[in-house]
Amino acid sequence: MAPNTSSKTAQVPVAAPSASTAAPEAPATGPKATATQDRKEELEQRYISLLEKRVEYLQSLVDSQSAEKEPPARPQRKQSDRQDFVSPRSSRADNSTDGKPVPAKSEDKAEEQPVPDPSEVSRYAYVMSRWDGRSGGRRDTEIGRWNELEGKAPSSKRAFTFRRVMDLTDEKKFKYSEVDVESRELRGLLRKVIGDSYPGQSWEGNTINLIAPFAPVVHYWKELSETSRRNDDSESPRVQAARKDLNNLLECISTCTELESYFKTRDSNLESHTVTYQTIWTLFRPGTLVVARPFMNLPQVFEVKASPDPWEDRRLTIECWGYDWNGKEIVRVTFEFPIEKFRGTKEISSLFCYPLEFYRDEKGNFDESLRAELVQRGKWFLELCQTTGARQMFEYDGQAFSSRRSLARASADAESKTPSLSMKDDTDLSLAAEFLIHKTFKVKGRYIVDAAAYLQFGPGIPLLGKYEPTDVEPFSQAHDEQGVDIDEHQRLLYPPRVLGYATQQKMWAQFKVHNTTPVPTDLSNAFKDKLELDEKDKKMIKALVENHESSKDTSQAQVNDIIESKGKNLVILLHGPPGVGKTLTAETIAEATGKPLLVVTVAEIGLDASKAEKSLEQIFYLAGVWEAILLIDEADVFLESRFVMGDPNRNALVSVLLRVLEYFEGVMILTTNRITSLDIAVQSRIHLAIRYNDLSKDQKIKIFNIFLSQLVTEGKVDGEGIGEWIRWVGSEAEVNGRQIRNIVSSAYLLARSQHRNLRREDLQDVNGIMKKFQKQLETLTAAARKQNEGQLNSLGGYG
Repeated sequence: MAPNTSSKTAQVPVAAPSASTAAPEAPATGPKATATQDRKEELEQRYISLLEKRVEYLQSLVDSQSAEKEPPARPQRKQSDRQDFVSPRSSRADNSTDGKPVPAKSEDKAEEQPVPDPSEVSRYAYVMSRWDGRSGGRRDTEIGRWNELEGKAPSSKRAFTFRRVMDLTDEKKFKYSEVDVESRELRGLLRKVIGDSYPGQSWEGNTINLIAPFAPVVHYWKELSETSRRNDDSESPRVQAARKDLNNLLECISTCTELESYFKTRDSNLESHTVTYQTIWTLFRPGTLVVARPFMNLPQVFEVKASPDPWEDRRLTIECWGYDWNGKEIVRVTFEFPIEKFRGTKEISSLFCYPLEFYRDEKGNFDESLRAELVQRGKWFLELCQTTGARQMFEYDGQAFSSRRSLARASADAESKTPSLSMKDDTDLSLAAEFLIHKTFKVKGRYIVDAAAYLQFGPGIPLLGKYEPTDVEPFSQAHDEQGVDIDEHQRLLYPPRVLGYATQQKMWAQFKVHNTTPVPTDLSNAFKDKLELDEKDKKMIKALVENHESSKDTSQAQVNDIIESKGKNLVILLHGPPGVGKTLTAETIAEATGKPLLVVTVAEIGLDASKAEKSLEQIFYLAGVWEAILLIDEADVFLESRFVMGDPNRNALVSVLLRVLEYFEGVMILTTNRITSLDIAVQSRIHLAIRYNDLSKDQKIKIFNIFLSQLVTEGKVDGEGIGEWIRWVGSEAEVNGRQIRNIVSSAYLLARSQHRNLRREDLQDVNGIMKKFQKQLETLTAAARKQNEGQLNSLGGYG
């Protein structure tokens, strides 16, 4: 900055030019010459007066210092002290030769400033750093005063040094700005406002270096500005001076090359809630609460862990954390959310992730409306996660987000593809996510909330939608007391989903918290009313299941196995033709007892004995943890007798079931359509076996009415003649319970396609088509049997 004109005018030599340096001039005459001479004398007197005041001040300063530190007889060094306050030109290396001072030139004297008040002396330097090839390092050169009305302090008294760093190879090319904070008081102010927890920023040491874009300062700009303007007469002079230093520092930063354009539009952009890609990073101060929608477009609040890198060209990455549940405890989970590059300005609330203070709902309500909603959601989230046993089962109606099918993880799959990771594992979480296929599906029914099982047997990582965490740490390490309501703060940061298993769809998935409701408790009559089974058998099944549950009470008398922990299960075998109620029996038992039902097929377990054992162990474990009714459907392969000359793998499968079953403590139901030969060891482990016969006429009528009653309740049936048709036609048909359901369902769909209610004719038409299909099937079966018999006879003829 150029010196102001008034100062230059005042700085003229005291002595007149000598004859050796100036040519003699003729005496000036007239009024103009007289005025000029008067002006010259006036300036000389002012300059002399200023010098006298300066010398007087320096003399008093030196005297006071000498009185404290020096013996009275010691000579005073007025000249050196004076150099602390005169123009920096007189002390620069350019004004010396071989280390010796050179007398100041007349033009230097002409540029000397008026002596400022000591309290107003500038306490920082503004320098340019260039590479010095001769010394092999960088060299700082002062490039001017920030305020020419203020002087410059020596380096020992500087509060900070603001530096423009030039390119290493091209000294005319600007590289970046930086500042060295040297004042202890100024460091104290910065530390007090910004704090010790800002990532990557330390306040220890005699000098603190900050590099553009000065993220800690920019993120706390408002608070620092208020601190710099605060006046408190009770503060020490050093702290008051530090506030002025802070104000100067903020001025330097706001006008530096990297941030000048940002500060020009900062206020207007914040008022309009818009932002440019280049300045997005300024929104994400560490500790800021932000809103994102990583799971099925549901809003979730996170806390910024680290500010994004301002120099990322293609996309910015926002590192945030929130709370989650790992099946045992609350943990802090970190995610990274990208923001793709864009041109111009953009609404802040349109970003994938943005500060909570800019949130507005569809009605224009501020963030407080969202806070209240998310705190309530967080409370329900924690209640869901902390349930145990059969109480982990809940009703659900909505979309779920799945990343893995199958109840148990096969050992080969676990080893080669999806490693089982706990939420505290140091293994790279992306290894597990790499092989996952994400999809959404509709769930209307029961599911089990269990994060621990999801992590152990499901995808293996605590996914949030398709996002996998980059870090997981225990809450005890993440907890920091800052005087906030911890409970409310935690609830606000809980996710909008829980992890669990859909029992009907057989899918590990993420479920929406707000679509989850408790299971109805008035289902005890389902077993009595829906199940078509002999009453004696019903009573026996119910008594065994209820007493098995009560046997867990060790105060009750019971018959135990000789070996402790063995023989504490209940095994029921249901055998008979298809569609007569075997599966329905298991379903109604589960409803009547309020337990989950896990249905597993032989295909899911596998026919390879080595893998089947691992799968059965996992399935039995989950059934025990969830206190579930375990149904193994079509379990013939596990029941057949073992023979010495038989298939070794089949024999091994029976042995596997027996071995795993030995220590199972839950209820297991086995179903089969045929029993040709039941292994003797399996027989000894079955507590109750029930034979299901073909449905009687009365049972068929009752089953027809059960399915039709669902449509009658909705007003979808024209009942005229339907009861009579069921009694005389439907009940005579060779159908089972599953086929009856198909007849009613198909008839209703036929009626709905014609935009009317279900009629007798619809049932009759569907039944006719089914009977025709059955006759065709019987004909084809008979023809195939006849052909096979002919081939066998032909082979026998050659014998």
